[in-house]
Amino acid sequence: MLKEGNILHSENNSTYSETFGYHFLKAPQNPLYQLKTIGWQKQTSTDYYWDGIKRPDDEGHCIFQYTLSGFGCIEIDNKLHKLERNQAFLIEIPSEHKYYVPMESEKWEFIFIHLYGKGILNEVRNLQRIYGNIINLNPDSESIKYLWDIYWNAQNKNILDGFQTSAIAYQFVMELYRSKTVSMEISKEKYGESISNSVEYMKNNYFLQLNLDNIAEVSCMSKFHYNRTFVKIMESSPWNYLTKIRIEKAIELMQNDKYDLGEISKMVGFSSANYFNKVFRKILGTSPGRYKKEHFSYLNYQVKI
Repeated sequence: MLKEGNILHSENNSTYSETFGYHFLKAPQNPLYQLKTIGWQKQTSTDYYWDGIKRPDDEGHCIFQYTLSGFGCIEIDNKLHKLERNQAFLIEIPSEHKYYVPMESEKWEFIFIHLYGKGILNEVRNLQRIYGNIINLNPDSESIKYLWDIYWNAQNKNILDGFQTSAIAYQFVMELYRSKTVSMEISKEKYGESISNSVEYMKNNYFLQLNLDNIAEVSCMSKFHYNRTFVKIMESSPWNYLTKIRIEKAIELMQNDKYDLGEISKMVGFSSANYFNKVFRKILGTSPGRYKKEHFSYLNYQVKI
């Protein structure tokens, strides 16, 4: 039996709001990634106002809100940001922020997602280090396309249990990472073809026993110069970037019962199953075995990179 929370649908000349909330009994225990609500709203009244400190029931949660038309405002640590079309905010609750429809705005139309879980918080803090709290994203970016996929699945009642909502939350965060990575990769003139080539090399050869010398050689740089350049451009070390690719590939392989975890660790380039387990636990906060049991025992879910 499930409890499907608050579906709000109101429409008049000034306001439109449709929000789908989820809390299922059939769900992972203490999930690292979980979806609370997804919604599409148009707000025109200054009564729309949220204070990030005055939401005690949402402690340990986060919100991503993407502007579709009009504009709104968010104050973060006493700094004001105007949010126009194709701009989003990513914030943790509770924190020092307030977002609202200002008096000079005729409307603020947006799509949003509300997530929670220890894994989500770790990823959001990392994404904030990469993006900041204010994010510019093209409507054709993978993260925004996936956000709409979630919304339409909610509206069509295709979200059926807590395992699915957990998988949705994880994939949305990964799509945010992918949107950032793709935007960097396609901007070769800005970031340099050498870094782009090395990124492509890692994606195509993650299963090999690579080292920094191998990767730097592709870029035609010394490994020291390459490492500094990569960190400056990609905001991650080459090794951390490669590790992330390997972990995401491992999660993809976990969906297939054909492979045990020892085989998967070798298939994605780890030197041993013990090292794979250690790295996986450090990144996701749980063991590979527990992650597979919680996420893929009940759901055939495909991770995208």
